[in-house]
Amino acid sequence: MKEERREARGERREARGEELVQHARREVRATSRPVMARGTMISKNHFWNPPSQPGWSGESDPPAPAGGGSRVRDYVDLLLRGSAMPSACDNLMLWVDAVGGFWVCLADAVTLGQPVRGGQGRVPIMADISGQHARILRDGEGYVIDPIREVRVDDRLLRGARALEDGQRIQLGQRVRLVFRRPHALSATARLDFESPHRTHPSSDAVLLMADSCILGPGPSSHIVCRHWDREVVLYRYGEELYCRCTGTLEIDGVTRRNEGALRRDSRILGDGFSMSLEPLA
Repeated sequence: MKEERREARGERREARGEELVQHARREVRATSRPVMARGTMISKNHFWNPPSQPGWSGESDPPAPAGGGSRVRDYVDLLLRGSAMPSACDNLMLWVDAVGGFWVCLADAVTLGQPVRGGQGRVPIMADISGQHARILRDGEGYVIDPIREVRVDDRLLRGARALEDGQRIQLGQRVRLVFRRPHALSATARLDFESPHRTHPSSDAVLLMADSCILGPGPSSHIVCRHWDREVVLYRYGEELYCRCTGTLEIDGVTRRNEGALRRDSRILGDGFSMSLEPLA
C-alpha cells in the first residue's frame, strides 16, 4: 500500500511537471525575469522598491521591452532546448567571507552536466555524468527538472519532466546527489546543495538558482546562512542589473552607500560585520 501511494504521488508530480512546461510555453514574460509589484515584501525587513525608470511611475509593471510576442516564443524555444537568453553574464561566483563560495545562476534554464565549453546557463559538475545530463527550468509557478540522461528524484527514475518541491533529492547518474531547496517563502530563488562529495568547477559550496532576490543572513530561511551576522543582506534583480540592500551603510567598490546600491559583475561589498564579492564566470 505504501509503495502504491508513493507511485501515485510520483505520477502526480510528473503530470505537474508537464503542466508547468506547457505553462512556460504559453506564459513566460518577454523580459524573462520575474516582476514584483513595488512595495512587495522580500524578507521581514526589506521591501521591493526598485529604482526609478524614465517613463515609469512605479505604480505598475515597468514598460515591456520591444519585441512583442515573437520574443516570448523565441525565448521559450531557447529555454526548452537548454540554451540561455543572451546576457552580460549568466553565471557568477559569490564569495562570502568566512562563509563560503556560491555558484549563482541568473538564467531561467540551467543545464547540469560535466564541464564543457560555453558556460552560459550551465552548472558544470566534476563527476562521471553526461555533458548535458539534466535541465532545470524556472517559470512563474516553480521549478521543473527535465531529464536528458539518467535522473532520479527521491529514488524514483524519471521518465519525463516533473515539478520539484522543497527538500527533494536529485540523483544524476549513479553517484551525484543533490538536494533541492526553496528556503524562503517570499522568494522564488532555489538552492542546490551537494550531498555527494562532487562539486562544481570552479568549486562552490552550493548552487543558487537566483530569481528575484537572494537573502543572506543568520536565519534558517536565508538562501545563504551566515550564522555570525546580526542582520540580513538582500541581493535583488531589476531587469539585467543586480543591487544590494541592507539596513545602514555599506561600501560598494569603494563608494559608501546608504541602505542600497547597484552592483557590477565583479563588485566588492563591505558592511558592518560582513564582506563579500562577485566574480563573473565564463
